[in-house]
Amino acid sequence: MSEDKLKIVNLSGLIEEYSNKLTIPDYQRPYTWKKSTADTLFNDIYSAMKENKEYRLGSLILHRDENGFYNIVDGQQRLITIALILKALDDESDFLLENEVKAVSFKNIAENYKALESRVNALSHSEKENYNDYIKKCSFAIIITDKQEEAFQFFDSQNTRGKSLKPHDLLKAYHLREMNGASEDIKKAVVKRWDNIDENHLADLFADYLYPVVRWYKKRDVIYYTAKDINIFKGISSEYKYNYALYHKRSVMLAEKIEKEFLDFLYSKESNMFQLTQPFISGEYFFKYVFYYDKLLTEVKKMVKEHHKESEEIPDYRTGDVYIKRLYECALLLFIDRFGIENMETSYIDMLYKWSYSLRLVMYAVRRESINNYANGENNNINNGALFNKISEMNKPEDIMKIELKKIEDLPDYNKSKYTKICDKLQDII
Repeated sequence: MSEDKLKIVNLSGLIEEYSNKLTIPDYQRPYTWKKSTADTLFNDIYSAMKENKEYRLGSLILHRDENGFYNIVDGQQRLITIALILKALDDESDFLLENEVKAVSFKNIAENYKALESRVNALSHSEKENYNDYIKKCSFAIIITDKQEEAFQFFDSQNTRGKSLKPHDLLKAYHLREMNGASEDIKKAVVKRWDNIDENHLADLFADYLYPVVRWYKKRDVIYYTAKDINIFKGISSEYKYNYALYHKRSVMLAEKIEKEFLDFLYSKESNMFQLTQPFISGEYFFKYVFYYDKLLTEVKKMVKEHHKESEEIPDYRTGDVYIKRLYECALLLFIDRFGIENMETSYIDMLYKWSYSLRLVMYAVRRESINNYANGENNNINNGALFNKISEMNKPEDIMKIELKKIEDLPDYNKSKYTKICDKLQDII
C-alpha cells in the first residue's frame, strides 16, 4: 500500500481536501441511522469536548475513481450524520449534503436533523461555537485506493470482524463489484429494486430460508447465519475459467437465449435459471437469484395459508412453533424449487407437513439445534432420514410418497392435549 493511501485526517482537513469530491455511489445502502444513534454520536462528541479528550470519528474507505471523485465505500452513515450536525450548528461548509441520496433515506435524514437541531438549540452560544471548533478537530482514519476491488476487500475484511453491517449488505457490495461490465442503468435498476425490499425482510430471507436450505440438502449444520457465512452466496465469479464454471455459465447463456428468442414459439413459462441445489453466476445473477426466491417464498407462504384454513394447524405463538413453521416452509421451498409449483399436489404438501410437525408433537422445547438435527436426519426417535437431502436426489415429485413416516401412535411422548389440531391433521394423512 502506498503511503498516501492510509491517512489520519481531521474533519476540517477532510472538508477542505475532499468536500467537493466525495460521492455516495449507487451501490450504497440507504441512510438508516435512527434518532437514538445520531443522538449517541452527538453526546459522545459533546462529552469528549467537555473532558478535553481526543475523539476519533471513525474510519472511512474511499475509492478514487478515474474522474478524481472519491466514492464512499464505508462510513456513509456516520458522515451523513456529521454533516447534519454541522448544518444544525449553522456551519457554512455544506459538507456532503449536496450529494444525491436515495428517496428512502429522506425520512431518516429529516427526523435526525430535527432531533440534532433540537440538541444544538439547547446549547448556549459559546457551547455551539466550542462544539463546532471541537468537531472540526476530531479525526478520521481514511483508507484511499484507486482500485475498486481493493476498496471492497478492505470493506469486507473490516466488516467481518464484528462490525454492524449485515451479511446481505456485504453480499450486495460484493456482487455490485462483480458487475463491473454492466451499464450504470442496469446497476441502478438492480440497486433500486434491492433497496425497495425491507432490511429485516432481506435478513430473514437469507438467515431463515436460503441459508438453511442450501446447507441442509448437503446434510450440513445450520444454527446461526452470520457475515462469516456469506461465501456460500458469492456464486461463480465471471473470471473463473474452470470446467464447472464454464458449464454453468453456458447453461445460463442458453436459458437466456431460449427466453429471448423461443419463448413465444414454445408457449412455455419463463426459463428458470436457478436451483437451490446448484450454484449461480455472481454479479447481476445474484440479485436475480434473490428476487426470484423472494417471490417463490411468498408463493410458498400463500400456499401454506390456503392449505391450512385452521390456524391451530400452523401455530406460531411460541418460539418453537415459529421454528417448526419455518422448517415446513423450507421443505416446501426446496420441493417446489425442484419440481415446480404447478406440479404440487395436496398429498405432497401433506407429506411435508407431517414430516415437519411430527417434531412439534415429540419435542416439548424446540430449539434451533433441534431443528438442525431433525433436518439432517439425526433424530431417530421421530422420522429417520435427512429429508432435504432426499428431496435433492428425487427424480419425480411423487417420490416424496415413498418416504415412510411414523404413525401418530408410534411417535414417543407427544403432547396431544396441547396440539390437538395438529394431531387431527396428521391422523388424516396416510
